[in-house]
Formats: sequence, structure tokens, C-alpha cells
Amino acid sequence: MSSKIAVIGAGIAGTNLASLLKKEGFQVSIFEKARGPGGRTSSRRANIKDGTQTLRLDHGAQYIDVSNPQFQEFIDGLIDLGVVVKHGDTNVAVPAMNAICKYLVQDIDAHYQVHIKETQKRDEKLELFDLDSNSLGLFDWIVSTAPPKQAADIFHNYALSHELKNIEMKAHFATMLVSEKDFTRDFESSNIQDSLLNWIGVLNRKPGRTTSPTQIIMHSNFKWTLEHAEADRSWVQEAMLAELEKQTGFKDERPLYLAVHRWLYGRTLEPFGKDFIIDEQNKFAICGDWLCGDDIQAAWLSSTALAKRLTSLGVVN
Repeated sequence: MSSKIAVIGAGIAGTNLASLLKKEGFQVSIFEKARGPGGRTSSRRANIKDGTQTLRLDHGAQYIDVSNPQFQEFIDGLIDLGVVVKHGDTNVAVPAMNAICKYLVQDIDAHYQVHIKETQKRDEKLELFDLDSNSLGLFDWIVSTAPPKQAADIFHNYALSHELKNIEMKAHFATMLVSEKDFTRDFESSNIQDSLLNWIGVLNRKPGRTTSPTQIIMHSNFKWTLEHAEADRSWVQEAMLAELEKQTGFKDERPLYLAVHRWLYGRTLEPFGKDFIIDEQNKFAICGDWLCGDDIQAAWLSSTALAKRLTSLGVVN
């Protein structure tokens, strides 16, 4: 009988790992706290015009940069399928950035809106529990693709958890704005210097998106976010909107849609320096972009490397 593996997280790392392991014959289940797959490639559903129009707003990772030949092969395959399109020197998933995760997870046993609390050893198996201490089943292996501090909580019974808690990650706010007004500045995205914002993007100018109305995304810089991490979200929105006006001249006092999201674990300060972490004796492992980088490619490389290791360990009787 093939090994039964639980994968925590349905971002790029989790869905890629699950997809690769299923192809090798493993029994794989994904557990994700959000309402659907995506992780940091998630999109926000925005219903506007009295619900007559629905938009998908990318509010995390915006582009897919490639420098690794194996990852390029993976992206080329998604381009052939129409899941990704080439866009200048980079790539974009369509119709939203979470399309890659949706494609990878389509044949996987996936459970959403399940927040994992911890794992416990039970005989020769690992038992997984949610926040209400409900058992989610027994598994031969449990893999976390969550950020390091969350992984530390899940595996708090093991010595490694202390090391994981010391890994620092950068937070940032993402404010999403939909407006009937035209954005007249001639760019699709722009890095911002000496500002509480570090990036502004015009989502409706990306390929495969609804071109109207105007859809703007702003990311705050990490230092400003740290200083105001617990501030009222309406205050955060207003501060970021005021800076948008200062930087671009754009202002809309009656937007069609306005929301802010805090990415508590946006990017790693410094990669951990390994492709993955594995404890073969206790049957748990960890993968994710923060281990070897801080982008979509790093998440894919980390999960692909771990899938190869787990496959090499074979099946259990």
C-alpha cells in the first residue's frame, strides 16, 4: 500500500508537491486554511456594479520570473496549456495568478478552510489536528509548506521548531482599488522609492485580465508595514491611497471596490539555505520558497526537490 501523505498549504509549493507525489502513486491530501488554492498567488474576488460584474484581483505575487532551466520547462508546459502566458521578460498566469495552483490541484484530495493546529505521533503514524483539536486522520508523512513560524507551531513537539521560530519574514499590506476613473500614467507596474509604498500595479493592463474598469494594487514597504502592522485597516487604506495620489496624481473618493490585505509572511529576509527540511525518523518534512529564495520559482524548486526525496524513500506496507 502506498504511503499516505498530508500536505499543509495549497500555494505553489503545496500543490506542486501534491501533484508530483500523486503521479508517483502516493495517497495525497491537501489541507488549506483559505477558501481555495493559491497561497501567495491568491486573487481576491471583487463583486462590483451591484454584483453584475466580478473581478479577480491579484493581490500577492504578480509575475513569474524564470532563471532555472527545469522551472522553464514547467512554465513552458503551462504556456502550452494556456494556464500561463509569456509577457515581455516575465510570465503571467491567466485569468489570475492562482490559475497555476488551481491547475495542479484539480485531481488532488483537497480540504479548504481547515486551519491546522499540530501533529502528534501515534504508534507508527502521525495524526493531524485542526484548531478545534479535531483529528483529520493518520498519515505516514506530513509535509508543511507554511511559513516558518506557522510550521514551527505545527511541529512544536520536535526540536526543530525553535530554529524555525527564529526565521524572520517581511510583512506588507496590499491595497486593492477598483475605479471607473482612468489611470493616466503610462505603466503597468512601477517600483516606488522613498515612500511608504514600494510598488504600484495596474492589474487591468496585465494580459488575460478584464480591461475595464481600472484595477490598481499597491504594496506597502516592509519597514512602514512593521511600524503599522496592527493599525486600523481603514487608516492603512487611507494612508496608502494618499500616497498613491502623491506618487501618481490618481484619486477616487468613491471607488467601486476598496480593500486591504496584510501579508504577514510576505518574503523572507534571508533564505534558509536548503531546498527542504526532512526528518526521516519522525516522518515529517517542510518545503517552501523561503527555504531557497522568495518567489514562485523558489517554491517550485523546493517542492520539486522534496518530491524527489520522498519518492526515493518509496512506499510502506
